Amino acid sequence: MSIAQFPAEVLEHILLYWVYQDPPTFYSNDFIVHALGWLSFIHVCRRWRLIALECGRVWAAGYTHIPHRVSLVASRAKCYPRYIELSLRQPAFAILQRGKFRAPLASPDILDDILTEGNLNLVHTIICTDPHEVYRFAHALVAPFQTAVADKLRLLELETSCFRQQGRSTLMRINWLALTRGLLCPSLERVTFRGVWIPVISGVLRQMAMHMEGLGQSRPSIKLLSDALLVPHASQLQCLGLYDAFKRCEQSSSEPVLQRVDLERLVIIDLRADVVEASQFFSRFSLPRNVEIVRIALYERPHWRVLPLGESDIEDVLSNLESLHRTCDRFRVFLQGELDEAYSLVIDAWRKTSAIEYQSSASLRQRFMNAQGSDFTFTFGCDDGGRSWESVLCCIVNALACGPSDRLSLVIPPPFYMRGRSNWGYLACHLNTIGFVSPYASIATAGLRHDDTFVDWISRLQDLDSIS
Repeated sequence: MSIAQFPAEVLEHILLYWVYQDPPTFYSNDFIVHALGWLSFIHVCRRWRLIALECGRVWAAGYTHIPHRVSLVASRAKCYPRYIELSLRQPAFAILQRGKFRAPLASPDILDDILTEGNLNLVHTIICTDPHEVYRFAHALVAPFQTAVADKLRLLELETSCFRQQGRSTLMRINWLALTRGLLCPSLERVTFRGVWIPVISGVLRQMAMHMEGLGQSRPSIKLLSDALLVPHASQLQCLGLYDAFKRCEQSSSEPVLQRVDLERLVIIDLRADVVEASQFFSRFSLPRNVEIVRIALYERPHWRVLPLGESDIEDVLSNLESLHRTCDRFRVFLQGELDEAYSLVIDAWRKTSAIEYQSSASLRQRFMNAQGSDFTFTFGCDDGGRSWESVLCCIVNALACGPSDRLSLVIPPPFYMRGRSNWGYLACHLNTIGFVSPYASIATAGLRHDDTFVDWISRLQDLDSIS
């Protein structure tokens, strides 16, 4: 079959495949364009050229491959949804300057052209990462949100690790803009923010991950994050990851008590925050009984602490997991850490779930988790090496003792009970009452017998402490 006999649809699929599989190649040191392979399709013959110039899907998919001709690309893309990716994988090089193609966001006009000429309401994917100016891109997205509507946007990823003074001021402006409203994108399904965020309003938002580690007071407050992102999507979110995503709010006694919002469809939650921040999160939101995977990592910030950390802070966090106590089949408690290092406390709990529930929409990772049962992890780290972890353990074990099983497995590394290394008598005083709640719990400690009752184990800890 000659080229002339190929159906136009086949040639379009070939070209489209080429666009996705062959992004621009470049010299990594200076981000200089080396080749844009799929454009050679146009030069095969006159028929291929005509088909390529008329195939709107191709120009929409390669929208950021030729950003110095945004107007031309936009006209050829017609009304097809655009795909915008500014990253190392697809650098989206810009205008020719002194014989070299430079990164597009070095020129503010290029960024503005991408958003305006491309018509934001036609974009279905936006990915912007380093080395591009992610903060400027994020601000350009939210600046016109009073009128712009991203009708077709389904995936949004903004990620940067280059936090500078410019980023700090941009985040503060975004926080201020978020007080009014967010970018309307009714079809948005997934968002990933790292080092920057923008407020969005969707009708089908299923997954959200927000990483704001190391940004300190530039992060949004828990109140702002709740109002701008979490509360509007509480009935939609199925997978939520918050990693130092918000800062604590100063509580006032005159403020009214807010009714908790139920994250009713949530299946997976991964939360990393300090104890007070986590406590404020759970004072605003509650987890559904059918949550599958929970991972909570807590730690202390002694130099940020406004009030002393007490057991009530931990209990506030744990009290919101009461529904899990009735559904989990097995618990394990790990005390981890070495001498002179931060202590951390990890609790894993499994709740067996039938595989049928996973088959329709679960990912491969979720299916793998089903083989082990669902995973609930609670982590507490004490940065100042104090005794807070001991009272934390007491609170957690009390909570877990309310579960359906009378078997509680504790695995404790040697540094926590070796002679002279830890005051187990102090810990035993806290935990002694647990023996009356679950007197036949099986306690396993590294180096100790595994067949003790809880009371026997407490006695042994006291003996070890007296020897030391």
